[in-house]
Amino acid sequence: MKTRIILLLCGLVLLNSCILKSIQPFYIAKAISYQQDFIGNWEDPENGSWNIASFKTVFESEKEDPKLTEDDKILLDKYKDAYVVSYTKKDNKATFIVIPFQVNGKLFVDFTPFNDGLENVNQLLAQHLIRTHSIAKVERLKNNGIRFKWLDESKIEALQKQQKIRLKSEKIDLEDDYILTATSAELYAFLEKFEASNGDEIWGSSDQITLQKVNAKP
Repeated sequence: MKTRIILLLCGLVLLNSCILKSIQPFYIAKAISYQQDFIGNWEDPENGSWNIASFKTVFESEKEDPKLTEDDKILLDKYKDAYVVSYTKKDNKATFIVIPFQVNGKLFVDFTPFNDGLENVNQLLAQHLIRTHSIAKVERLKNNGIRFKWLDESKIEALQKQQKIRLKSEKIDLEDDYILTATSAELYAFLEKFEASNGDEIWGSSDQITLQKVNAKP
């Protein structure tokens, strides 16, 4: 039985197929590339609302005690270039930690579900949940919009079966979910290889969403 968080990843913005998930992040630290123009409110064609805010800004605004603990400092250092992305549609809200990074000069984002919704989940069930990562390629559009194209699970699984790529993976749950278990270094090396040759082959044409900034200046 899938939980609300997993359903949000597989059904995010009406994607036609399930996006690829990984236990480890798809990026390495030196590749992180903060993009200031992502900050703000966005809309998608399916009437979804997106708010992209700096993790640091959100953390500081929600912290009651301005004094930073050692754990706070570690968290802020880890996510200093991250965003908190909130996606809302028909009063249903999903929140993600998103890390922007570059591969061969091209921009990507790593999505991880945040805490939203878990407070209403049975605590025993919640302790069995693992927050996985997904990755989207970023395209900047002429109208100042952006497009996220997610990595297609079926395409990567097919390449694995054809032995065209070798990434550690597992099939889990009763529904035989396909999930990558490779290290971040291995995932990043895989992206470097494919983006240098036939990168478009692995990004789903249907697994994408276009965002337009609200009240953006022309």
